Amino acid sequence: MKHLSLLLIFLSISILSYGINVNKGCKTAKNYFTEIKIEDYCGRIIVPIKIQGKTYRFMLDTGAPCSIKMDVMVHLKHELMGGAKVTDCNGTASSMFAIMIPSIELGNVRFEDVPFLVYNNPLLDCYGIDGLIGSNLLRKSIVQISRDSETLIVTDRKEKLDLPDQSVKMFLLENQSTPYVDMDFRGTGNVSDRVMFDSGDPGFIRFARQKFTRLAAHEVIEDYQEGVGRSAIGISGYGESTKHFKTTIPTVDIAGVNFQHVNLLTTEHPDSRIGTELLDHGDVTLDYKHRRLYYSSKTSTVDKKEKTLGFRTSLKEDQLIVGIVWDRQLKRLMHFGDVITEVNGIDLTSNTACDYLTGELPFESDDVFVIKLKDKDGKEKTVEVRKK
Repeated sequence: MKHLSLLLIFLSISILSYGINVNKGCKTAKNYFTEIKIEDYCGRIIVPIKIQGKTYRFMLDTGAPCSIKMDVMVHLKHELMGGAKVTDCNGTASSMFAIMIPSIELGNVRFEDVPFLVYNNPLLDCYGIDGLIGSNLLRKSIVQISRDSETLIVTDRKEKLDLPDQSVKMFLLENQSTPYVDMDFRGTGNVSDRVMFDSGDPGFIRFARQKFTRLAAHEVIEDYQEGVGRSAIGISGYGESTKHFKTTIPTVDIAGVNFQHVNLLTTEHPDSRIGTELLDHGDVTLDYKHRRLYYSSKTSTVDKKEKTLGFRTSLKEDQLIVGIVWDRQLKRLMHFGDVITEVNGIDLTSNTACDYLTGELPFESDDVFVIKLKDKDGKEKTVEVRKK
């Protein structure tokens, strides 16, 4: 599933200070099994959660601990746990505080004494969610996610699931149980990297910028493009303008499945990640209990070759802007921060941030685009861009 491939908000959160341990509580009865109908909204997995008699919409985000919107938290019975320093997908550090909610219900399973971080980010309201269900809640469970059947299964009994024979070892982050697996990136040479499975990311693979030079050094890639700017939006808001890289990986091996011609972008987060686009090709089972990841792919080989634009977009309040320019020729015509006012005759000046985050961007269907821009001095220009 492709959705908003040029504009993304990532919700992964890593706790930096260890004064708060969210890997506690979440007690439940043994021998549990629940199958929940999920909503696939803009590439995000939305699940219903019942708290204190009321049903809320939460996003499944394995790259983060459980988190809840401040406006929802104030109406719930809870216990204050304290503050924590966290970092988001852009490496931006901020402070959040944590609470303990006495119990929540996920399907027919009740979890008791569940820690939540509390956030206040208006952009998340675009998705109509009340919070995030994170890996700290699931750390003793086996979780199966299926985009095809639109279901989420949570259980502690592996024998109740239909699983493939092959699996890979899963590593859990100590203080919040975020899951990681080792993946192989292959060209002429080979690089192995430990990659976060982040269900809060609707894309495919983002490679940690700090590790990017390893790909060229080990002859995994022959060439790459670079640009300066920003694209991703994190839980703490917009990241700083920095250098980013774009390349194509000949082969990526994930749990025995071979992905070919993979377009790869870098992320400011110190860890590489893979998102829910993996679900387009098969079901993912995260066995937190036994620390294994299963991938029930429809085929053993998947060709990811596709045309892409030579730039990415970002947001500045309610304006769609040029985020990063990769293409050498385009760098003479457009720059980070230029406001995009029109695409192929479609006026964008009355759109809101939510329109861009949850609607179809005007770059999804065609291969050629006539784009009207306004630079920092207010000068207007028109640029033709082609996917390559």
